[in-house]
Parts: sequence; C-alpha cells; structure tokens
Amino acid sequence: MFGGPFSYSHPLSPPVTGAAIACARIHLSGEIYDMQRALADNISRCSALLQEYDLPILSDTHTPINFVCVGTPKLGINVVKRMLDDGYYCNLSTFPVVPVKNTGLRFTIQRQLEPDDIEQFVAAVARNFRAGLKDECVSEADVRRQFGLEPPTHKINGASHAHSTRETTHRLDHATSIREIDADEWNSLLASAGIFDAAGCLALEQTFGGRTRPEERWDFDYFIVRDGSGRPLLATFFTTSVYKDDIFAQASISAQGSGVVD
Repeated sequence: MFGGPFSYSHPLSPPVTGAAIACARIHLSGEIYDMQRALADNISRCSALLQEYDLPILSDTHTPINFVCVGTPKLGINVVKRMLDDGYYCNLSTFPVVPVKNTGLRFTIQRQLEPDDIEQFVAAVARNFRAGLKDECVSEADVRRQFGLEPPTHKINGASHAHSTRETTHRLDHATSIREIDADEWNSLLASAGIFDAAGCLALEQTFGGRTRPEERWDFDYFIVRDGSGRPLLATFFTTSVYKDDIFAQASISAQGSGVVD
C-alpha cells in the first residue's frame, strides 16, 4: 500500500500497520462489496441533494469527496464558522491549494452515515452558504462566474426559482479622461480619497497617459453611477497598463520571450 517499508521516511506505526492489514482482509473478502454498495448509495443520495438545493458544485464525479464552490476565502471562513455553530466540521480548500478566488467547502461522504445525517448536512450547507452570501454582500451568480458555472436555479422542495435580473433606472457614465468630467462633481465624490481629486487624476494622466512606449503608458477609465434623476451615487476610476509576467526574472531569461519591446 505504501510502496515499501517506509512512509514519509519512517517505518509504519503499529496503528497504521493494523489498519492496513484489516483493510487488506476486507478487500480479500466478500464484505467489500456490501461496503461499496452502501457507500455508493450514500454518494448518490448526497449528489441528488446537492442538485436539489442547487448548490454550486464544481463537478459531479460520483466520488466520496465533494467540493462546494464559495469563491473568496472570506466567504468560505464565514460559511465554515456557521457550519461549526450547527455542529458540522468542513474542510476549507484555500490558496495555495486552489486559486484565491476559487475557495471551496470540501467534505467527504462515508459509508457509516445515515440518510438523515446526509440530508441534514446538505441542508445546513445550503442554508449557511446563502446566509454567508448575504453577510459578505456577494451574489451567488458572482460565485458561479468565478468557477465558470451556469447561473443558479433554485429547486428546493420541488419548486424551481430562476434568478431574474432586477430592472433598474440607474445609468453608468464612462469617460477616458478626467477632462471629460465636471471637476466640482468629481471632487464632491472623491476629493477626500487621497490624491484622487480632479487635479490629482489630471496629474496622473499628464505623467503616464501620453507615453509613447506601451509598457510605460497607462489608459484611464472613469465611471460614475447615477440614479434616474441623474444624481451621482458611486464614482471610481481604473488604470490599465502592460504587466510583465517575468518581472523578477533575469534579463537573459526575459530576452528569450516573444514580443520583447526594444
């Protein structure tokens, strides 16, 4: 089972040796088939419940290990704490095991679990997952988008509830230069945010916006969200620039790449 007399550079401990011998005896007997059938039944039951509660599952591989997508580590910690309060322990898969925004709730289905145990557990996952979404102001559609999944369609208790887009009268204004925006209005929204008032943004544009070389040039995008009457609600801006993936590599290594700008 371990490819030799050593495991992780030390001999097998007596408990591990005993477990390995017992496992081998089960696999050599007819008992293994009854155990496999019981485990397969529990796996199928769990998979059906996960689909019934429309939880974001990365893939349904019909294995004992399950992964419920939660997105950010902050949301994952929120859900795990809620599960602990309900008396359930779940393992949280976080960075660097998975990408930062692909955190997930991981749990294992065992043969010894009763049907009620599985049903109550999955119900708790669904309840705490959606409560965590509300706490962290994250939509389920955003979580699914991070994993490339389809939008949610809740099917709890046999009813299907597809998420619909709420109609809104808000509008989004976009500009590529601070000169296109009323300075007084911009300052009323962002003058207290460091140097990001109209004068500060103009200084950034004059410093980085007119560069000839693409690796030195910034592109600017300004956004203002307004309500139906035109009153500004939110404002921000973004800068876009070329990022060098091998920025910490030696020059000789970088020179071997394609698209090197002289």
